[in-house]
Amino acid sequence: MVEEDPGVKSVRNIYDYFKQHKYNTIVMGASFRRTEQILALVGCDRLTIARLY
Repeated sequence: MVEEDPGVKSVRNIYDYFKQHKYNTIVMGASFRRTEQILALVGCDRLTIARLY
């Protein structure tokens, strides 16, 4: 299940932490291996997505 993917969980946790504590920063997810990982992080500030997706 993609929601249990360590990378997805990490980006979500980092995003939630920075937003909760009102840090003025942009969280960017990168290095995706599957389309499902990208879809699971919709709403993140930025995502780097290769053209093959």
